[in-house]
Amino acid sequence: MENEIVKSTKQAPQLMSGTTWSAMRDMAGVLLKSGFLPVAIKTSEQCLSIMMTGHELGIGPMASLQMINVIQGKPTIAPQLMLAMANRTGDVEDIAINAQVDGCTVTIKRKGRSPHTESFGVAEATALNLINKDNYKKQPAIMFKWRCLAACLRVVFPDVVLGVYSPEEMGAEVKVDATGNQELATPPIYALKAEAYIAKATGSSKTDSSPEGDWPDDAPRGVIDDVSVKSGTSSKGGKWTKYGIKIGGVWYGTFDAKIGMRASEFKGRDVEFIAHDDGKYKTLDNIRINDRLPVYDGDDNMNETDFPPTEEREPGQEG
Repeated sequence: MENEIVKSTKQAPQLMSGTTWSAMRDMAGVLLKSGFLPVAIKTSEQCLSIMMTGHELGIGPMASLQMINVIQGKPTIAPQLMLAMANRTGDVEDIAINAQVDGCTVTIKRKGRSPHTESFGVAEATALNLINKDNYKKQPAIMFKWRCLAACLRVVFPDVVLGVYSPEEMGAEVKVDATGNQELATPPIYALKAEAYIAKATGSSKTDSSPEGDWPDDAPRGVIDDVSVKSGTSSKGGKWTKYGIKIGGVWYGTFDAKIGMRASEFKGRDVEFIAHDDGKYKTLDNIRINDRLPVYDGDDNMNETDFPPTEEREPGQEG
C-alpha cells in the first residue's frame, strides 16, 4: 500500500514554489475544518507543517497527514513507509533480512554502492530498556526487524529518508497489525520526564492519572493545549515556581508542583479539571485524565518563554 501513496520519482525533493506554498496553506485551513484529520492535528499551522514535510519526502498531502506523526516535535514515519520510499527510487539492488527471536540482521545494497549491514537484537533492546515491553516479548523478531531496517535505510538512502526516524525509535508506543506492519498505538509516555520534575519539586516520584478527591459529575473537560512554567524570587528571598496550563484555549495558573507536572505529563490529552475564578485570576485546583477521549499533539516540551501575561505574584496569592 505504501508504494502506491508515494510519488514514483527518482528526483531529489525540490524547493517549494510560492504557488505550492499558497495552495498548501489554503488546503490546510479547509482540511482542518473538514473534521477528517487525525485528532492530534489541531491547527492549520500543524497541518501545513506536516504537509510540507511530506512534500520534501515526496508524499502526497493527505497521505502525509495520515502517516506522518510528530513525536517530541520531530516528524516520524513508519519503517514500512521508509522501505516503500526507497523502493520507488528503483535503486534497491538487493535486500537480505534475517529476523530471529534473538536478533535481526539487515543488509541492503544500493545500485553502484557497497552493501551495508545493520543489526539489532536482545543486547540493543536491553540497553534501550525495550526488551520488557509487550511487543518485544510477544513478537521479538518483528520488532527487531523494523528497528534494524529503519536504521539501515537511513544509511543507504539518506537522500530519500532524510534522517527521519520511526515513531517507535522516538519513544512512541506501537502495535503490530495482522500483516506484521507497525502502526502507532498510543501517545508516547511522558511519565519518566514528569516524574523527574516531581521528584525534584516534591520528593515524590509518581504522578496519579486519577487523583483522589471529590469530583463533581459535571466537572469541566478539555484538551491541555500548552503548559508553561515561570520561576522567581519573592521580596522576602523565597523561591517560587508557577505553572500556566492552557485548557481549551483558557489559561489557568497554579503554584502546586504536583498539578503542574501532572498537566505537563498530560499535555495534548483530554482531561477533567477543577478550578475556581476569583474574578481576577483563574486557579487550577485539580486535574485528571478523561479516558474517554485521549489525544496527542506530538509535542511534550514545556515552553519556559511562552508564559501567559499575568501580574507578578508570589505564593499565597490566588492565581
